[in-house]
Amino acid sequence: MDYFDIYDVNRYDYEGDVAGATITPTFAEMYESPEAFLAEYTDGIFPMTITEANCRTLYFLLYARYGNEEIADTIDINQWRAQLFSIIWQHGPAWEKKLQIQEEIRGWDKDEILEGAEEIYNTAAHPGKALPEDGIVKGINGQNRSLRKKDKMSAYSYLTAILETDITEEFLIRFKSLFNPYSGIKSRFHIFTTEED
Repeated sequence: MDYFDIYDVNRYDYEGDVAGATITPTFAEMYESPEAFLAEYTDGIFPMTITEANCRTLYFLLYARYGNEEIADTIDINQWRAQLFSIIWQHGPAWEKKLQIQEEIRGWDKDEILEGAEEIYNTAAHPGKALPEDGIVKGINGQNRSLRKKDKMSAYSYLTAILETDITEEFLIRFKSLFNPYSGIKSRFHIFTTEED
């Protein structure tokens, strides 16, 4: 079965206010569970570039941000799905790595926070000898080593400067063009009739 045959394009063809009107699905209707989202990601047209755990997290992040927004109606559903997973394929690995780095930074203990730069200076004197082809002298005659330590104020100022809270925001905003913010569940009109009508 072709990948694009998996999705029933007619699934969301309803009779609306006008006979035969089509309602564009929301993200929550496209993927009713994290399992459905994950299944399409793992078996999709793009190779996996983030872990399954982060894919589940991403589902809930997208659900929280765009859950009740209809998908952009300027493209067909299959193209929309391709664009969705192409964003994950392209930008997901950097998002995942940045999360890992931030987790490591948040785990630094006091000694690691106060630790400063280490500088090593080597000297070499080899009179009468030509330099190797790579220009690097293999032996050394002396070495100076400087170990620096930050004061608390500088250390914690540096730490707060490199802690980031908008890594996921930068990633989620890339999906914005895939949704129509002026539509969704609340914008749908439903007409109910009774036998008396």
